[in-house]
Amino acid sequence: MTYRSFLEKKCSGTFFTVLLYLLLFSYFYNLPVVSYSVKGTNELRLYDLLGILLFIKFFANFGLVIQQIKTIVFYKRFYEFMLYCTISILLTLFFAIINNRILVFAQAILYLYHMWVFFLGSFFLFYNLNTRKKYVRFVKFLILCIAIEMVLIILQNLGVVPFLWGQEYYLSYDGFMSGTLGPNKIVLGMFALISLGLIIAFLFYKEKLVPKLWVYSALGVIGIALLLSGSRTTYVGVLVFMGYFLFKSTARFFRFAILGGVFFAVIVVSSPQIVEKIGDVLEERVTYVIDGPEDVKDYEDFSGVYSELSTGRDKLHLMYVFHLIDNPGVIPLGQGFVNRMGVGASAHNIYLSLINEVGIVGLFLYLRWLFSYLIIKKRRIPSFQLALNGLVLGMLVTLFLENIYTSIGLYLLF
Repeated sequence: MTYRSFLEKKCSGTFFTVLLYLLLFSYFYNLPVVSYSVKGTNELRLYDLLGILLFIKFFANFGLVIQQIKTIVFYKRFYEFMLYCTISILLTLFFAIINNRILVFAQAILYLYHMWVFFLGSFFLFYNLNTRKKYVRFVKFLILCIAIEMVLIILQNLGVVPFLWGQEYYLSYDGFMSGTLGPNKIVLGMFALISLGLIIAFLFYKEKLVPKLWVYSALGVIGIALLLSGSRTTYVGVLVFMGYFLFKSTARFFRFAILGGVFFAVIVVSSPQIVEKIGDVLEERVTYVIDGPEDVKDYEDFSGVYSELSTGRDKLHLMYVFHLIDNPGVIPLGQGFVNRMGVGASAHNIYLSLINEVGIVGLFLYLRWLFSYLIIKKRRIPSFQLALNGLVLGMLVTLFLENIYTSIGLYLLF
């Protein structure tokens, strides 16, 4: 028995399989399951609790798991990035102690724990899905979760389902309708974008893993939810993804565009309320600041448009740049994982955030992980290569505008 087959056997029990399915479900059901108070109101999600069981499995098979991680390039590289972050968190502890802000360290520990949980969940699932039957069953469950979540969000925007996150979140996020994913626009937006890439991969996959009706239906509701997200960062990611799709597979792109056009025409006829809602969202989030083509042709006008649409991100980026210039000692190794002491707010730019927190070394390890997806050769399933490469390029651009920790779990799952 090989090491791989031995680990597959370890990951294939009924209890552990149910655990992995629950973990996937928890990515979509992000509502709190336990509340406690450390700093204001704190909450635990389902994946927080399931993660304990994943760690038990990890440590029970530590040597075998580490050996297998090293055989898969994208897991190996993300693992190396996580190890570096785990070591770096000692710097966060040091600064938290000398500045009497120990809760900053507690928050960093929670971020790191989530990263490990998402990684271990993806890795164990990779070994759990060791037969076609298991893979098809999992794909069906995943598509069902995506479709149900997106339908829920559409129903919320139609006023059928209420806001689900409580009064405090309602006031903080202006009652943004995001189903059970999370009240922030970027969470819905990035989940929808990654789900879109996944569904497109299945759409053009030669073998019939799931009924095409499932794929078409999921594609339709994802498209609507993506437009309703109002996430400008996601819209940029979609443009990059579609640009790559057009360049790399023009024939498939036009088939997809025709399919999307037909679906949109059906929506216009059957549900004008949805079309009106999408128009309101786009007007509120994007088009209100663009009066005509000249606004994006002239540099000064374009700069004003960008400054308005970035909602202060340009100023945050400059603040981080000046912070790094004033503190050059931070640049090589950083000042500690999720340690923003001395600069305050999030940079809304993963590149600047990583340099500040884990330095150039951490940024290199992170980018090496992302680029590792581009070298994967999926000769038998080129549609997945297309979707994955498009998502990586989209991520590389959108990361200039956001710190997207929330999507790591689903991205690793892809």
